[in-house]
Amino acid sequence: MKLRWLLLALASACAPKTFGNGIGRPEIVPVERVERVPLEIVEVYAAAADPALHYARLELAAGAPTMTLTGVSVCDSAACVDLAGGMRGGDARQIDLSSLALPANAGELAVVHGETTATPVTYSYLAWGADPATLGSTRVARAVLDGATTPGDFVPVPFPMPAELAVARAGSNVGCVTAGLAAPVAPAACPAAERVLDLTEVYPAAAAGGDSWIELTNAGATALSLYGVRVCRLPQCAVLGRDVSLEPAARLSVHFGVAASDTAADRFYPSLAPLSRAAEVVVLAPGSAVATEAHFYQAFVRMGAAADDLAPVAAGAGLWPEPLAAVRTVRVDGESLSHDLSRDRTASAWYPTTPTPGEPNPDIRFGGDLWDSCSFPAPWREAPRSPLVIERLTQAPAGIELANRSEDGSTVSFVGLSLFVSGVTMALDGQGELAAGAVLFIDQVLFIDLVIGDNGEAALLQDDGAGGTRVVQYLRWGEGAASVATPAVLAGVWPLERCGLPVLTGAGVITLNAGLPGHSPPDYH
Repeated sequence: MKLRWLLLALASACAPKTFGNGIGRPEIVPVERVERVPLEIVEVYAAAADPALHYARLELAAGAPTMTLTGVSVCDSAACVDLAGGMRGGDARQIDLSSLALPANAGELAVVHGETTATPVTYSYLAWGADPATLGSTRVARAVLDGATTPGDFVPVPFPMPAELAVARAGSNVGCVTAGLAAPVAPAACPAAERVLDLTEVYPAAAAGGDSWIELTNAGATALSLYGVRVCRLPQCAVLGRDVSLEPAARLSVHFGVAASDTAADRFYPSLAPLSRAAEVVVLAPGSAVATEAHFYQAFVRMGAAADDLAPVAAGAGLWPEPLAAVRTVRVDGESLSHDLSRDRTASAWYPTTPTPGEPNPDIRFGGDLWDSCSFPAPWREAPRSPLVIERLTQAPAGIELANRSEDGSTVSFVGLSLFVSGVTMALDGQGELAAGAVLFIDQVLFIDLVIGDNGEAALLQDDGAGGTRVVQYLRWGEGAASVATPAVLAGVWPLERCGLPVLTGAGVITLNAGLPGHSPPDYH
């Protein structure tokens, strides 16, 4: 009997086997694979939502002597199922794996003799969905040493794995088959699947060491295991664990650079660098350890002046318009970038907004009546730039500096204009005209009732010719009353929300940044 096993081992050592490692390419890399015992895993089914339906089929090579299964186990990365009885050459046996609850999209299975002994031996090994080294497998090294597999070999499967498909091995091929067939068949190419995992929100760190996160959403109609999914900001990636899953429409926040206890809605990776306002983030289906294969890309965003290392691949995958495209960078601490699940993959589909981790994002659509950010008025409501702006506000002495920032060098007339400051209005008709580039400083000499407190608002008002006025410039600071805020919002010169307002204390000064229209709080510093 020992001589026969030795002859079988020598014969198989000379027979090249192909262990497929590409979606749609069942025969790729020929590798030498030494089989100690011709007991093979020929099918693994783990795609059903009900773990009670999970199974593996084992097959003993035709012509092999009868083999006892005492001491043999079928094991995944976490637990084992012990076998009993025996098999004759050419026999196949279906093993109930309900106690293992295998993830469909990434996993490993091994047939092991003497699992609980000091020297277990791996007879057969099959990994699917993700390189087991990426998932921190403890079994793959033993499988390599025992000749049951070769480093880096696995079969990518669709993400998410369709419920009707199983992973199978037949002869020299590994791929996908329809689950539950009575006899082994040659595996077909694993089909591509529709992307259902979306990146819907990004929150850069507001300060060094602060919290930063991305939000993942299950846009599919069924529950989705995220085991093996990677969230990457090169050169680092977070690999999601076996216990991470999402129900339809559910959301998960993945935190970078923060240490805290994981929950169903939040996962923390303190070893990863926090996200900055200039970064590329890619979400990858389980796969190899590299981030440059387009068929693994699930979602992508490029913020600010980030490097475009991944943008060309994302563009090739249809997830980004072109490598140099970038979403607008948030300009206010405490804001996030939001995507509305419209499936629009352009950079303009992302908007700064108030963070909504775990909650639906604002339904931002062109032509709608929703302001998307406390720092950006909606672009379709953007008011024309006023040549006359509130350029500077001082507290001690109290004063407001109006500047003519005309881009064509034209003079501005004060006829029909008035200045509103914290409840008091002053007509400016008597001030004549203001040349381009010139300033008019209004203090208590011109405006005796002028008071600049810690909280307040100021507005330039223009007669509308119908007995009313419209707001052409607005500034609010502190936490004071906002009697002109609504007209300013309706005129498109101020955002609906009021987060990030400028602050005045003591002898404070607020100044309009160069090149900005003064239509939002961050325009001022």
